[in-house]
Amino acid sequence: MSTKRITLTALYTAIALVLHLFESALPPLFAFAPGAKMGLSNIVSLIAVFTLGSVDAFVILVIRCVLGSLFGGNIFSLAYSLPAGAISLGVEIVLIKLLVPRVSVITVSFTGAVIHNGVQLLVASIIVKTNLVSLLPLMLFASVVAGIAVGLTAYFTLKYLPERIYLTETKKHNDNDGGI
Repeated sequence: MSTKRITLTALYTAIALVLHLFESALPPLFAFAPGAKMGLSNIVSLIAVFTLGSVDAFVILVIRCVLGSLFGGNIFSLAYSLPAGAISLGVEIVLIKLLVPRVSVITVSFTGAVIHNGVQLLVASIIVKTNLVSLLPLMLFASVVAGIAVGLTAYFTLKYLPERIYLTETKKHNDNDGGI
């Protein structure tokens, strides 16, 4: 692993962790959707997939989830954040690999947000041993808002990020703007 890759991975992880901790101090996105957050640290995960690659994006996600749970004072939140984050990032990576440049990063983010909230709701249902499907419409609405906001932020960041930052070949797909 090159020094540049290690440095960028560490920098992205630090940014994701700061965003995660900042967001955890804020109230839920919507009062009617318990625990719904914007998912600001997912901006970093999306950018990492395009600039560093899939493996580094997963490393950033795992470290951010673990440290965010420890620093946030709620290690139990790892049971919700890690499975949901890993599955949604996996789906996002598949979409990026298969459909970019035919779909935008906004579409990928929106899809990832829906998957993330669905998995978190499933995990919560298993943990509390109660069917929480009735919350799904509220969580999906929050996913729409969060996914689009995160996707737009990632889109504009990728659009104006200097090309020397990219360690993957994804940039050549993005030159026509259709890929991001």
